[in-house]
Amino acid sequence: FSIALALLVLIAGASFKSLGDLSQNAQRVEETHETLQTLESILARIIDVETGERGFLISGADHYLEPYRVARDTVRQEIARARRLTDDNPAQRQRLDLLEPLIARKLALVAQSITERERDNQGGLDVQALLEQGQSTMDEIRTLILRMKAEEHRLLVDRADSAVTSRRNALLIVGLGCFSAIALIGFAGLLIRMDLSRRRAAESELKAAAERYRLLFDRSQSGIFRTTREGVLLECNPAFSRMLGYRNV
Repeated sequence: FSIALALLVLIAGASFKSLGDLSQNAQRVEETHETLQTLESILARIIDVETGERGFLISGADHYLEPYRVARDTVRQEIARARRLTDDNPAQRQRLDLLEPLIARKLALVAQSITERERDNQGGLDVQALLEQGQSTMDEIRTLILRMKAEEHRLLVDRADSAVTSRRNALLIVGLGCFSAIALIGFAGLLIRMDLSRRRAAESELKAAAERYRLLFDRSQSGIFRTTREGVLLECNPAFSRMLGYRNV
């Protein structure tokens, strides 16, 4: 039974580890999806900033600046979130270290363009020149984010494969554990039944031996008796009783 118990403990430990691996891999897959969404959001906000800048420089309408104001207030939070999600990936952290100052430069250039447009009262502002001065920065931002997304897609494939493998291993180990537990319980029950059968057989044998002894004791024509060490008579058969002059024991 100690071997069976040790085997059950071993299977339980393996099952616990496989379920832990499954949960960890599933969490990594979820974190990769979140990272991709965060990178998409960062890029979308910067694109909206650029679109809003163009609209404001051309029309002077203030509502075009709303994406710029939103991005200015939230993009740092999204970069911080991206850092948290990629904390275990040194290559992605390095790319974020490059991305953050690029975004800051882009927002600074947009702020400068907005200021110049607000000061322009003569209508002689070169809108195209203002838009082009931030284009190279925007291209760098887009390229860097695309590289980060490509890395996350690669990680997603690897982590998804690991999650599938962990799920398969977990099912296999849990299934094997259940089968082994049932088999061990059945084997233990068989051993118990065999032990009980042996005990009943031994008890029956003892009972039969005692009965044979009693028949031999009672029917023997020779006197048989049993005493203590002090000579106190404990029992005797009928033949011995008759030797002593008694009719009954």
